[in-house]
Amino acid sequence: MSGRKHVRPEAPPAPARIEPWDLLAVAALTLWFAFIAWVVLFRHPVPLYQVETDLLGEYIPAARELLGGILNPAHYTSKGVGYPLLLAAAVALCGGD
Repeated sequence: MSGRKHVRPEAPPAPARIEPWDLLAVAALTLWFAFIAWVVLFRHPVPLYQVETDLLGEYIPAARELLGGILNPAHYTSKGVGYPLLLAAAVALCGGD
């Protein structure tokens, strides 16, 4: 035998015990995210009379005019030009859509 001493590897640590409260928290979060996904995907009519109307009624027409070289101040009475500019810039990335 060689002069090397045999070293036993350490045993792997025991798996952490899952507490019932942890399982309850995971179950509650899973149910919540499933509910939110259901609302977003199946029960959310588009457009609502909230933020989506700004997109369809102001931002998209303003972006189309910016692409045509028109800066119409009527689109910017309460909001800036930033978001329509971003939409106009994204047209090239989206294939014109």
